[in-house]
Amino acid sequence: MPQAGKELKTDHRSAAEVELESIERSLNTVVVGLEILTGICAGIEESEEVEEPEGKLFRLVTQMRS
Repeated sequence: MPQAGKELKTDHRSAAEVELESIERSLNTVVVGLEILTGICAGIEESEEVEEPEGKLFRLVTQMRS
C-alpha cells in the first residue's frame, strides 16, 4: 500500500528519460505559442509609415510659429 506523499512509479523509465519527456513537453508548448503568435502577427496590417507622436507635435508647433 502506497504511503501518503510518496510518488508511485508505474513505468520503468530512467530519470533521464523522465527529464527529457518534461523538456519535450515544454518545447512543444513553446512551439504552439509561437505558431499562435505568428498567426496573430500575420493578421496585423502594417502601416506605410509609423510616425512618433512627438514628431507631430513638433511640426504643429513649428507651423504655429511660422
